[in-house]
Amino acid sequence: DGMAYGPSESQGIVQGNALYHKAMDFTVNLPEGWTLHNLPDRIVGVSGNETQIIQILPANLEGKSGQAFLAEQFTDFSGGEVLNLSGAQGYTGLASVDAGSGQRLASRVAVVNRAPAPSFQMAGYGENQVPNNAVLYIARSIRSLNAEEQKLATGKKIVVISARRGDTFAKLAQESVIDKYAEQKLRLLNN
Repeated sequence: DGMAYGPSESQGIVQGNALYHKAMDFTVNLPEGWTLHNLPDRIVGVSGNETQIIQILPANLEGKSGQAFLAEQFTDFSGGEVLNLSGAQGYTGLASVDAGSGQRLASRVAVVNRAPAPSFQMAGYGENQVPNNAVLYIARSIRSLNAEEQKLATGKKIVVISARRGDTFAKLAQESVIDKYAEQKLRLLNN
């Protein structure tokens, strides 16, 4: 009873296109049709047709402005502009990122300064088109958790119950907080 089940609260909980991170007090949303991958060192968003990628990483601005930070990170940074964000300061522009093999890809880059809360930098690039709108959508979505999202950011725990006469796995699955394949997962957990 009480054992953690599923994604770790300390790593963040992914639900659909959103990540809820209780310890770092933030949420981030990806555009509709994008897939979110919550990795140990970054968040990666992949477009539905898999031709565009956005990487989101922690950013230590060390007191620098967003413009100064991005200019330091990307030597060819240009076209900078302030992002109007709720509860944070943002800055965005264009740069190129190393794609390996000496190849550089045009990229939309941005930084979201939530100081003293954790800040983030992101870069988006694609095969044929830079995901400008998606990067801006994601940057604008980063904010502190509200009360309802605090609940969503809480990891699931196993609760031991005593089966009553008439209980079935199907009935218990309907009452469960398990979102996908609830009946099958309950059967697996109960041997």
